[in-house]
Amino acid sequence: MNGRPPMITSKKKALNVSGEIIWLNSALECDISFDGIQFKGKCYLTNRPNLNLLGLDWIEKLVLLELPLNNVCNIMQSSRLSPAKSKQLAAQLLYNLQEKFASVFQDGLSCCTKTKVTSVASYLAPALELALAYLAGVRFPSYVDPSTFRLVPFPRLQFFWADTECEIQPTLVSLFHYLLDEPVNGFIGPVCTFPLASATRITGARFKRPLVTYGGSEVDFADKRQYPLLTRLGGHHGSLKGFLYTVFTYFGWKPRGYKNVALLHVRVSEESQVSAQVRAASTSAFYAAKAILSEGMRFRVEGIITEHDNFADMKARILQLSLYGRIVILCADPDAVRQLMLIAYDLGFVNGEYVFFNIDLLSSTEQQKRPWYRASASAEENRKAREAYRVLMTVTLRKPDSPQYLAFTKEVQRRAKHDYNYTYVSNEVEDRIFNVAVFYIFPSLDNSRHLSHYSKPNLFWSNSDACEK
Repeated sequence: MNGRPPMITSKKKALNVSGEIIWLNSALECDISFDGIQFKGKCYLTNRPNLNLLGLDWIEKLVLLELPLNNVCNIMQSSRLSPAKSKQLAAQLLYNLQEKFASVFQDGLSCCTKTKVTSVASYLAPALELALAYLAGVRFPSYVDPSTFRLVPFPRLQFFWADTECEIQPTLVSLFHYLLDEPVNGFIGPVCTFPLASATRITGARFKRPLVTYGGSEVDFADKRQYPLLTRLGGHHGSLKGFLYTVFTYFGWKPRGYKNVALLHVRVSEESQVSAQVRAASTSAFYAAKAILSEGMRFRVEGIITEHDNFADMKARILQLSLYGRIVILCADPDAVRQLMLIAYDLGFVNGEYVFFNIDLLSSTEQQKRPWYRASASAEENRKAREAYRVLMTVTLRKPDSPQYLAFTKEVQRRAKHDYNYTYVSNEVEDRIFNVAVFYIFPSLDNSRHLSHYSKPNLFWSNSDACEK
């Protein structure tokens, strides 16, 4: 940046990959010069001295979309130090990170990386293929050709495939191919947050094409001004915001001058038996609920993190949260929630003085019928757990029970086993993988000659699409 431009106050904010809010306190108009490229733009400043962020507008103007995201993240430097000293500091920092977060630096992962990717083919592809097969066989009514004003039969839907690789650059390449070179009328996917944000802005705001995705759980995607033709089929944090606001308003719980809401998250290591989906869901729920309550509803919230299978620490954290009001929201896997409620029972916290919520978006209907019960536990422990769960309200997704949906899940189970050698954890297909509503969305599109499915069945996805330097 050249010169000393004047600074103005800003009220804008951004979210990091964990869902935490980063306030952009100040802004300034400036001349930017980088690698031979010059332009005028706005620069935002935060109160974090070592945090560097690039918005999508700068990324596009600086032609950084051609670079893999990890290549950018791997660069560490400080303009205050000499090149030799800066390199030495970067090496020491990298060593410290490797010591503290060894699992992130396994072979095959970059120095600064996204969450480890997981194939979604096994549990997503069977449902998706079944939905596409259904849509391909739908016969739409005839329509009037606007050029000849004659009634013509509606052509069959066609589907094209592209792999976003959970990266912005390949997403945009494929996106513009199916917008300009081989124009289609709608898109399914992508799943990952950053590619989805870029894709749906372009398809909806500029080209007026609908986009349907299983991803996009972040609250910002509810803004129809930025994402006018986006439809999200899975659970999302916007619905959580509405639920919390409704419940808190109904019971008259209001913000105070002190912390009167406690959020308790149980952190789980990758070596545990808890699935990556459950770990990601509980972490996402923790940061989303914290942002919703503190920023959206102006509550003063105490966020508490404890460790999985650490009884002593769990008990200490339960005692700690008693210092911050009587409303407690649990963001953890089902086994950890049960353990926390047993501790609350032993401490006398289930006598009606405390209110407990549990955010659980992944458990099946049969698992939620008796969440307190464990076959391996004693009768006395199950009795205590059942008593404790009487003061616990679970927030979950509504499970469809129509005959059409039940037939759909059975066929998905069959295809998963036959085509992918995959068996769902319970007898119930995971409702979040692909909502049966996809059956009804696309038949309503007018004059849709082609649809582009925007994520391969063997798509690899991550829970976050970017990392902070």
